[in-house]
Amino acid sequence: MDALAEFDDGTVGVIDFKTTNPNDDHVGRYSLQLHSYAHAVERPAIGAAVSRPVTLLGLACFEPAEMLRLPSGDLAYRTSASWLDVPRDDATFFAILDLVLGILEHPEPPPAAEKCQWCLRRNGGMTRIPA
Repeated sequence: MDALAEFDDGTVGVIDFKTTNPNDDHVGRYSLQLHSYAHAVERPAIGAAVSRPVTLLGLACFEPAEMLRLPSGDLAYRTSASWLDVPRDDATFFAILDLVLGILEHPEPPPAAEKCQWCLRRNGGMTRIPA
């Protein structure tokens, strides 16, 4: 996780930084990642940090606009900053975890489905998963 925002009410927000042009597809693409972070923050290992309720999930997107050479000779880039809220949906997150754990419990991988993008990639049928 890139940042944990602390709020006055004792809750926290999980924030992930992305160097990209923001769009609504990013919400779905990174939802599982942010939910995983929230789950870890709310259920830390025994003896680890104190559990804190997560009340915000989001993406801080920085879209590159221009590359700059600083007086020191270092390079930097100017960005446009945007925020994308990621709605909290624990029911869907845990359903996906249940599905993944069910697959991992099998001694062999399940047979490939004809139109499964992940199966095609695993079997060398494509080099990139379509968006």
